[in-house]
Amino acid sequence: MCWHLAGILVLFGSLQKILAIEHDSICTEDDICPEPTHTVMRLREKNEKKAHLIAKQHGLEIQGKPFLDGTYYFVVHVSKERSRRQKREVISKLQEHPDILLVEEQRPRVRRKRDFVYADTVYGRAVGPTNVLKHAGSIATAERRINSIQRDVPVLPFPDPLYKEQWYFNNGAQGGFDMNVQAAWLLGYAGRNVSVSILDDGIQRDHPDLAANYDPLASTDINGHDDDPTPQDDGDNKHGTRCAGEVASVAGNVYCGVGVAFHAKIGGVRMLDGPVSDR
Repeated sequence: MCWHLAGILVLFGSLQKILAIEHDSICTEDDICPEPTHTVMRLREKNEKKAHLIAKQHGLEIQGKPFLDGTYYFVVHVSKERSRRQKREVISKLQEHPDILLVEEQRPRVRRKRDFVYADTVYGRAVGPTNVLKHAGSIATAERRINSIQRDVPVLPFPDPLYKEQWYFNNGAQGGFDMNVQAAWLLGYAGRNVSVSILDDGIQRDHPDLAANYDPLASTDINGHDDDPTPQDDGDNKHGTRCAGEVASVAGNVYCGVGVAFHAKIGGVRMLDGPVSDR
């Protein structure tokens, strides 16, 4: 899979039309609402022993914490046989408990990805010399000011086959403009020592154009409750990988295209590939 070049509009382009899509839904289109999967309980003060005692007294079990301050807890019903009425009674008792500040039942929410449509004629083809050539004088002056700093200066154009089609690098926008990124590259700025995390439907961390820049410390999986941001391979989860490629795709590997910050490290948070809650 090669990340789709048009996807860069999500980050940098001008959108012609935004699709009005509901992005935060609890119930299905058939008005079927899921039962709470767990409950968030907040104590008035930090007290681990008291939290476990309260949970035990109400037939609950603590299964982690959502925050670092130590007063919030995820609790679930120990018995799978409790009826809805019994569960509601437990919640009511917790809400009246003098040591509890907050009780909230958590239901999984479906976060729907937003997308866009645009006309093929909005952006024209590259015309004339690149912005790098237009501003060669200022670039040379700037390079002389920073010549004591060792930087990686790329040889342009890159050999990656789709680089020439990345209009935002090569004067492909309407009026022959681009983002002037080449000028930054020639000054040595390409994302080194920077980590970027894409909060989306996950990223394909072993993608040939991302693997060398993948940062596991900038990645996690909220949908699957682990550290692997790899999305489900169902044909609908490619948006995060596209965005990751636009940001930090490896340059000069003769594959696909080039990231804006091709020396940056890239990670992903898988959170739009299924229902999620605060847990």
